[in-house]
Amino acid sequence: MSGKIIFRVLKVAAIAIVAFTVFGFVVTHLWNYLMPGLFGLRTVTFWQAVGLMVLGRLLIGGFGPRFGGAPWRRHMAVRWDKMTP
Repeated sequence: MSGKIIFRVLKVAAIAIVAFTVFGFVVTHLWNYLMPGLFGLRTVTFWQAVGLMVLGRLLIGGFGPRFGGAPWRRHMAVRWDKMTP
């Protein structure tokens, strides 16, 4: 591998780790601020919040086209292109 590719991979990995950490803390703090007061639920740890993020992503949107995204979008786009005014 060339140096540019390795640098790009490390850069993407660093950004992913930072985003993962930031979103985990955001979910943790939002949950712990809102849910106990509103619904009487317990507080969560960082890893429980990350688990909630992953679970929500799996249930709502998948992980992109490779992991169950929305294949119907392409199908509908083709159908819309074929429609007459």
